[in-house]
Amino acid sequence: MARTCAELITEIQALCGRTGDTVLITSARVLVWLNEAQKDIAEYVPNLHELAYKNTISLEITQTLKWPFADITFDVTYDNTTTNHIAHVFNIFLLDGNESAKLTYLPIDEFDDNWPDPTHSDTPTNQSIVWTRRGNYAEIMPLCNTNDCTKNWRIDVAKYPKDFTGTASAVSSILSDADNLLMAYGVWKSFVAMGKETADDAAIWRNEYYTLREEYKDKNDTMHEWQGGTYFPYE
Repeated sequence: MARTCAELITEIQALCGRTGDTVLITSARVLVWLNEAQKDIAEYVPNLHELAYKNTISLEITQTLKWPFADITFDVTYDNTTTNHIAHVFNIFLLDGNESAKLTYLPIDEFDDNWPDPTHSDTPTNQSIVWTRRGNYAEIMPLCNTNDCTKNWRIDVAKYPKDFTGTASAVSSILSDADNLLMAYGVWKSFVAMGKETADDAAIWRNEYYTLREEYKDKNDTMHEWQGGTYFPYE
């Protein structure tokens, strides 16, 4: 059973010999490190099923170049809709029934080579066909034509795990089987915070974290549903 946030904090303090520390390795600092670890794992391991999300209702198409990822809404238990919660963007579709179309991703340099001045009045509008990511925005070209501007985008993403919000929280991480990984990160950062006298311990736990993270990626970077012929190609 996954540990709660409060239990993870207690374990981390115990592993670095600072049980109940109220001076240096405080519960508040460990809480910050736990959230840092969750963010790092989400960015390093893109194929986590528990972070996958398909959005089809948040973004209605208009003749706009930039689309803020902060406008993508999740379920009410997760998202406040005012913060970027997107770790990875996988696909963008224009939704139009059986005429729906998947847009092609272009790196920023290729996108800019094709559309150096995308919003100029000389640039024709048409059905949007490509997208790129610039910071926390998707940019989509060509700008949509009038017929498409009543439709919606579908955006497939991996969201960040929800932050732990309190040191006494009884909530567990949404990340599956990641407790040892979260604790390794917290102990590593604890020894770093203690200073040069614990540098060797910090190095040991840093290596432990990176090893566990790589194992976690190997474990989750698979499609178990396709193994053993569970599903067959559609014919």
